[in-house]
Amino acid sequence: MESMNMSNALATNTYDYYQELYTDSLSLLNQLLTEYGNKPTLEQMEALADILRHYTGLVSGQMQGRFAFGLPTGLGKTTSILAFLTTLTKM
Repeated sequence: MESMNMSNALATNTYDYYQELYTDSLSLLNQLLTEYGNKPTLEQMEALADILRHYTGLVSGQMQGRFAFGLPTGLGKTTSILAFLTTLTKM
């Protein structure tokens, strides 16, 4: 029974870690885009949030493979990886 409780605690801590990684990355991404003079639209931030969910899924092992995102140039794809990796290295 104790090992099951430890497994549940580990799963919860792991989930919390990746949730924090995602939310902190999204926050940093929004901050960076704003600092660069952008005014992200809701649709743009939703698309970038989806990209961050994919990064998080890949890092956590919940996803694998290659993905393409059809956002035009200048909407934050490269900045999203910068925000994600910056957040990841600080955790």
